[in-house]
Amino acid sequence: MRELPAALAAHLANGATTLCTCWRIIRRDGEELCFTDHDRDIAFDMLTFSAATGVEGASSEASLGLAASGSEIAGALMAESLTEADLLEGLYDGARIEIWRVNWADPVQRILLDAASFGEVRRTGDSFAVELRSISALFDQEAGRIYQHACQAELGDARCGVDMNDASHSQTVAISSCADKTIVTFGAAPFADGALNGGRLEVLDGVHAGSVRAIESHRNEDGANWLRLWRPLAGDLPTGTQVRVSVGCDKSFSTCRDVFTNTARFRGFPHMPGNDALLAHASGSSAAMNGGSLFR
Repeated sequence: MRELPAALAAHLANGATTLCTCWRIIRRDGEELCFTDHDRDIAFDMLTFSAATGVEGASSEASLGLAASGSEIAGALMAESLTEADLLEGLYDGARIEIWRVNWADPVQRILLDAASFGEVRRTGDSFAVELRSISALFDQEAGRIYQHACQAELGDARCGVDMNDASHSQTVAISSCADKTIVTFGAAPFADGALNGGRLEVLDGVHAGSVRAIESHRNEDGANWLRLWRPLAGDLPTGTQVRVSVGCDKSFSTCRDVFTNTARFRGFPHMPGNDALLAHASGSSAAMNGGSLFR
């Protein structure tokens, strides 16, 4: 059982309390944001927790053992702190959060209630709600390699080894148009129809420089390349914006062999027997069922 600091325990025993909740958010890029549901700013540990942000806590649960507990915070999107553009850019994906219960009349009296990470983020108009996942949720994540047909490496990473700087794999192009923040077009480039399916687009200049989006689909039409992005950009890209587009990989053994000539570094199990092989039975008329390899 958690022990409360003596001063805070004495304050709670009085019956009339002056408590509030404080949240400290640490984004993936290292930026820190601090909020409180009190009506005045609160300072401790050389941090200032801002009031009047519209941030508030929702219901939470906790249990003994390793079962994952969950809670939620909600608030308003604000230009000087939590912005819709930052949420769209994924800066809060996997962000860490500390939740404190503090005596606002004497912030020295406080206790860390929980340390969690951001889960699903929901946006409605000018407000947001974030699912908080406890540290126990890490036990629900798969770890290690998985025995499966498909490759587990990401195209171009250290395990894959494909050189993504090769001109046949990526190109820097100028945007011709951008519609609804998800449809991007550019002129002729040495990519076959569909080659960019599952690839990525990285913005190189302008106000959205650094934004990266996965490509859902790619087609060539009337001398132009049309891309549909999985997630919308934070804003439309002006004509002429420089972006880098890279091909995708469906993680199949045939693509690794025929497109990238990289079978020696394939990180899957392409010859793993499937259900058909497990259910098949030997037959005297079947030359394949002789106890030898099915792939030689």
